[in-house]
Amino acid sequence: MKKIFYLLAILILTSCNLKTKMAGIKAINTNDSGYEEESKINNEKVILKSPKLKNPSFTARKLDYQIIKPDFLLKSRFKDIKTQDKFGKMMMEYFDEENLTFYVSRILTEAIKDPNVSLKTDFDGKMEFISDLFLLSPFYSQGMMEPYIYYDYYFNENTFYLENRVELEDFTKTYISKEEKEIVDKQIETLVDYANKNYTKDYDKAYYFAQWLAENNQYQYKGSNNDYIENNIYGAFVKGKSQCSGFAQSFTILCQKVGIPCYSVTGNTDHKYKPDEYSADHQWNVIKLGDDWSYVDVTGMAANGSDFYYYYFDRSKNELTDYYISEFFNDIEDYIR
Repeated sequence: MKKIFYLLAILILTSCNLKTKMAGIKAINTNDSGYEEESKINNEKVILKSPKLKNPSFTARKLDYQIIKPDFLLKSRFKDIKTQDKFGKMMMEYFDEENLTFYVSRILTEAIKDPNVSLKTDFDGKMEFISDLFLLSPFYSQGMMEPYIYYDYYFNENTFYLENRVELEDFTKTYISKEEKEIVDKQIETLVDYANKNYTKDYDKAYYFAQWLAENNQYQYKGSNNDYIENNIYGAFVKGKSQCSGFAQSFTILCQKVGIPCYSVTGNTDHKYKPDEYSADHQWNVIKLGDDWSYVDVTGMAANGSDFYYYYFDRSKNELTDYYISEFFNDIEDYIR
């Protein structure tokens, strides 16, 4: 009797297995509509996908100009100048001038592995690192732009993209057009050629640039629909009226063109802090003349006249006691005499 039950059980299980798979999954019926056997596929109609990457990586380019590097160290970020220079240079090697885009993924990969770099690996930490690199790179240090004045920038861990800031606030214009830049470039070339032909010492060249800007400009206190404040290099070089950003950045460009390390910094006068570490009510310069770094404030020269030129040129931080530099530039200020 037991053998009969055993045989019946085997027959039942065998019958079920013909209709179902393990775990009760229904077997595929090759006769169902919509199912096509492999032999019926037309290979001639299959279009192969392109092997090219949708977003090809940007190839590092060789720099074709001399890099004038700052010899102050961002201590909160880098262990030494060599490391800082390495990553500052990489920002330019991975920069697409035509599209104003820095391809930063490779830079971030290298930085995360480098024990001499301090960087948080979350999104905000990476963005802050690239922003710092941007300000330390030759793109900024050679006076090609004032990044947080003339441009907005966007970061997505692969690219750091710049976009011209064209908004007008209180009749103040900070950007310059392509046509304006062409005129500015000619004026810069004229001043640099004159300085190189007539002066040999860095001090004399720098003072000539500051004096020229002061004597060919007036500080524009108010703007209107018919007379925008050109707080940019066009205002200082061409229009003859500007404000601190225009004067400081123009002085930066001229000095860098003749090989003098010079950078614009932001900060406040009279009161030390503002809520945002990048916000400020004034902009001036740090410059290296000889072995020492010092301050230059072309705005003060332009606004106060020739009797006060020397008061604002080549001054120590002990002499300009009411100047408070923005938090970002604290490392720079450590080098000011």
